[in-house]
Order: sequence, then structure tokens, then C-alpha cells
Amino acid sequence: TLTLPQISEDLTSKFDNTLPTPYDLQWTPGDICAAQYFIDKRWYRGLVKKVLNDDQVLVQFVDYGNVDPCAAGTLRKKPSMTSIPMQATCFKLHTIAPIHADGKWKREDLDNIHSFVSTKNCRVELEVIADSSSYGVKRLIMATGKDAVAVWVENRWARYANEPLVQYLQRLDAKERAEVENEDGSMEDEEVIFCKIKLVRVLRNSYFYSYGIIILFHSCDESDTNIFCWQLRMARIT
Repeated sequence: TLTLPQISEDLTSKFDNTLPTPYDLQWTPGDICAAQYFIDKRWYRGLVKKVLNDDQVLVQFVDYGNVDPCAAGTLRKKPSMTSIPMQATCFKLHTIAPIHADGKWKREDLDNIHSFVSTKNCRVELEVIADSSSYGVKRLIMATGKDAVAVWVENRWARYANEPLVQYLQRLDAKERAEVENEDGSMEDEEVIFCKIKLVRVLRNSYFYSYGIIILFHSCDESDTNIFCWQLRMARIT
């Protein structure tokens, strides 16, 4: 069985540095093709989804699942290995939903979700989606043993779909307020308990004073002391 890199290697060696024929510039939805991916410039098996205009065609890379626009000149009509089944299978991530108030996905979140699992070995646990005959991803277990879906939610790239959006936003807002209050409280404690500030004024000349600020910061167990010094020069007021 050919691996994904081997399939790409075969197509790249066949079509790299070739020019399209007039036949290669005529496409209709449903056509199979070999397409050059715009990022790595390698060739992959594809399926034409839509003709966007005379210069661009929307292609699904059937061994990976992604759908991207491709320049018409980077498609070829005679792909190799058409007898090999498509290597990508589409499953719905039905347990997650967008976190934003408009209910729409942001590109940054989708990029984070994609990069977290892309090209990594995972164990996929599937389940039948309620009121549907299709399958969805229940859990996506990484090599580290972590559930990728849980990590996405923890990093606030997504939320669990079974929690209403309004409830999620209210809970998130309350959590963020609590975090801010905790940060403010800990900062106040450090300033009052663990910091000692000494201001020293030294006359440099008849026009300027130099102020040396020495902060003695003690760690919580007071076992270490760090000294930070700054020199501030201020104009003398007469």
C-alpha cells in the first residue's frame, strides 16, 4: 500500500516543471485531477468542487480533506493511481462549536485547531450523530494521551456544543473577572508585604538632581533577595 508521501512523490515527479495543455485548463465540478498545492508546491490527487473564475478552481485534496482554491494552470487532467481509494474520510466535529458571540468560527481559532492535530498520529473514537446516519468524532486522542477536543476547549479555541452559547459566554465572563480580581489581589500583596522601596536623592550639580530608586524584593519564603536599581534624572525646580 502506498503511503501519502509516496503518492505525492509519484505525482510530483510526473507533473513538476510541466506546462498545462489547453485540455488542462477546462474544468467542471466533479472532475478528478492532480493539483499542485500552493504552499509546498508539491502535487496531490484532487477533485474539482467549483470553477471560481477563468483563473481559479476550487479543489478538494482527496487524500487530506482540505479544500483550497488553485490556479487553473496548476491542475492536470491525467492523475496517477486512480484505482487507490481516497485516503481522507470526512467526520464531523459535532461536539464543539464557536466561542464567539456571533456564533461564527474565526480563522485564528480554526488555524489553531488545525495546527494542533495536523500531520500528527491520533486515535479517533467515533459515534453516530443523533438524528443522523453520519459519524462524528467523540474523542481525538493524541500520542501523549490527551484528548485534543478537551485541549481545544481549554485553550478557548472552541466550546462544547452541548453548552448554550449564552451560558458559555456568561461563564467565561465570570471566570475572567475572577482571574482579574485574583491577579489584582496578588499584586497588591506583593507590593505591600514583599517590596521595600527606598528613594535616594543625590545632588549632581546646580541644575539637576539624580534620584536612585532601590527596590528590595523578597520572595514569598524570604530566602532570596533581588536588588533592582534605576537612575532617574529630574530637572531641579527653583
